[in-house]
Amino acid sequence: GLGVIPPRHAVVNADALRSMLLGLVAVAALWLADRSEMKGQSIFAAAAGAMFIGTICRRLLGDSQPILLFAAPVLAVGVAQLITAGSLPGPLDRAVVARALPGWSLAMPLDIAAGTLLGLPLGLGWSSGGVADEE
Repeated sequence: GLGVIPPRHAVVNADALRSMLLGLVAVAALWLADRSEMKGQSIFAAAAGAMFIGTICRRLLGDSQPILLFAAPVLAVGVAQLITAGSLPGPLDRAVVARALPGWSLAMPLDIAAGTLLGLPLGLGWSSGGVADEE
């Protein structure tokens, strides 16, 4: 019947909260692949990171709902950008002109969101072939 939903199938559960840590994969992907201010490069780097996030999540968490995964890259990169801006020795505008910022600081929030919306469904879809139904 339509009784109680098991905890593993709830939308926001412990697995979903643990999956938020996978946002660090997006920070690493942007650090590796984003080398200029070009939008295409930032969106590609975010999409590549999101594909890895989706694949890792599906392999580690199985059939748990990935609802919080869409927020994980944006949140993790945003925190990394705040930490970077706060730890610069000089003004932010001089660091931008000198190209002294790491890759994750070159992407705008909409670039990260667009890359996440492109890459995460691909990563989840590609890795769901090995997940068996438990019915």
